[in-house]
Amino acid sequence: MIVRTPRLLIGSAFTVQLLAFVLSVVLAGAASTSFAATRKFAASRALGTGAGDSEANAARFADPKFWESVRQEITHGPLTVILLDGSYLDVVSLSSIGNADHRLTVESQRPGGALFAGPGRFLVGGGLNMTVRGLAFTETDPKANIYKLSFGLDSKSGRVSERVLIEDCLFHDSLVYYGTLGVHRGSHHVTIHRNTFRNIGFDGHAHMIYTAYDVHHIKVIGNDFQNCRGDYVRFRDNADFGEVRFNTFRSTEAQFNRPFIHIPVFNDVNPGDEFHASNYLFTDNRMEYESTAGSPDRRNAMGYLSSGFEPAHVHMLPTAAEGKVLQQGTTDAKRQLLLDQYGIDLRKVRVYRNEIQNQNRTFHYWANPALGAKSRGWSGFAEMADAINVSPPRPGDVHVDGLLDATDVAYFQRGLAASDERAFLLDDAIWFGDYQAADMNGDGAVNTADIPAFIERCRGHVPDEALQSLFKTAAEMQKQRTAH
Repeated sequence: MIVRTPRLLIGSAFTVQLLAFVLSVVLAGAASTSFAATRKFAASRALGTGAGDSEANAARFADPKFWESVRQEITHGPLTVILLDGSYLDVVSLSSIGNADHRLTVESQRPGGALFAGPGRFLVGGGLNMTVRGLAFTETDPKANIYKLSFGLDSKSGRVSERVLIEDCLFHDSLVYYGTLGVHRGSHHVTIHRNTFRNIGFDGHAHMIYTAYDVHHIKVIGNDFQNCRGDYVRFRDNADFGEVRFNTFRSTEAQFNRPFIHIPVFNDVNPGDEFHASNYLFTDNRMEYESTAGSPDRRNAMGYLSSGFEPAHVHMLPTAAEGKVLQQGTTDAKRQLLLDQYGIDLRKVRVYRNEIQNQNRTFHYWANPALGAKSRGWSGFAEMADAINVSPPRPGDVHVDGLLDATDVAYFQRGLAASDERAFLLDDAIWFGDYQAADMNGDGAVNTADIPAFIERCRGHVPDEALQSLFKTAAEMQKQRTAH
């Protein structure tokens, strides 16, 4: 800040005192305004005045008045709520919080230092433009919690959670009922990045990441999963546009042999009211079942499950003849059956560059006439690995859809701007994007050296006007080469 003062007689003692006073007031005001607008502090219990304006005066995290002050301040600029180290035993439920223009971050003072233990939970309905970073979650009583951390719908306002990043959190030793981390009820554009999940669940109900009920655009990137009694990552009931990339999945004992990525519906009403989606991208993951003991059907790495009644006009439980197609049919026959009858387009299920060890099936379709429904002639598992889309995108197909168009150009340009592949994938504007397909010269990086080959790849597919900025850059590059 530049402080301009009138020309005064410097030799005057009064003048010197006045300048010092004015400067101290201005700088103190600027510092306090900047500090209040950027950070607030909370703890498991109130400290000092409990105002939340400093570590010594940390507010009680569960205090509704504290969160009301957060709502007010986030309208003026980005705000970080720092949770001091300690055990958080309260259930904190926030509704319609966040600002479209200013990021609200809730992070631990030290990684894992803020521990939601026992009955402690952090639940957000209608969270907008938020980051949760570095928190830890654990639990010993399966009846005490549904989820430890969740983002979903604010039923009162009708606002869903969106533009959320969950990063560097630790979920461990949690005997939760449904899952440690939940994303639900139409929430969208949620990225789950670089978290650690260890030893989750008391039975098959409990999952590590549970997304469900019309959620969409969910990214699961660079996380470490080990030992879950339920699905490790679940996409339920029209959970569309899901990405699972660069993660490590590991089951060390037979009791933890469950699907690493699962897409189920559970229809307990007749007709059913849950549906499958098709847009998924599972790539560059490492998956391992260390133990091959127990049922081989527990070692199905990925796949669909149809359980219960069939929805109106959608056929999910196979006849005997359809079961034969699922198990023994050609790739085209399997794809056509699931598309026509079950509403699943396996050509849009993209699964490639994964390393999988000791699996019984790579990608299954599982029909289970449970919840009161009766079999139509066939139930069980069928391998679909030959029917999903296992082909990595061709060079230039940066938007993974098999087409070259203006979206590929936009994604390629974001690749040029990104510092590396991880930064590219974490860009909230990138969905089903492939950094490697933007690396036109194969040198492991996306930069201006890739532009000429990208332009040639797009000719005849993409209108010239969509390539104008790339034409300009290529011309400048050629001019520099000529000059040298």
